[in-house]
Amino acid sequence: MYSVSRYGGVMALLALGLALGGCGSVDVNAKPPTSPGPQGANPVAWVGTFCGGLGDMVAAAAALNAQPTSSQRQKDALLNVADTTQQAFTDTANKLSQLGSPAVGNGKQIQNDAISFFTTTAATLSNQRAKLAALDTNDPNFIQKANQLTNPGDNATAQLQKVTSNSELQTSFGKAPECQRLLASPAPTR
Repeated sequence: MYSVSRYGGVMALLALGLALGGCGSVDVNAKPPTSPGPQGANPVAWVGTFCGGLGDMVAAAAALNAQPTSSQRQKDALLNVADTTQQAFTDTANKLSQLGSPAVGNGKQIQNDAISFFTTTAATLSNQRAKLAALDTNDPNFIQKANQLTNPGDNATAQLQKVTSNSELQTSFGKAPECQRLLASPAPTR
């Protein structure tokens, strides 16, 4: 039977594939530029906060790898992931706002894209959660209807790619412990 736990896999793969897609080829031994760089937040701390928010979502989604035994338990698990992820993304947007722009070229735009990603996705999750909560678990099409709510949206994906594809942040992605933990997260099994 096709499972609603696909939601966790979709979200985890989105985060891991996009956020860390550029990190696989990071040269962690790259030398920093010798000329003074842009003013702003330490890029390693900034991407650590960024990856931390994604890591919270991946951790919540990992709980879906255990196959719930009933439609109601699947629904409850999905609602929990939506709640946890929405809160993590809201918190991450706030933390990034407090940190300020990363000290890289075009740092303000990168920060705007990141904050927009986290706030937009949190709002989308809120809407999806409301629709999921309204679903009847006794409906024979419950799983199909729940699966239709798992798409994070193309705009969110584009915003995330703008941040993760920034060449000036690549070394920082490789150095931030939160990003290293995210890379080490096991892939979803479902």
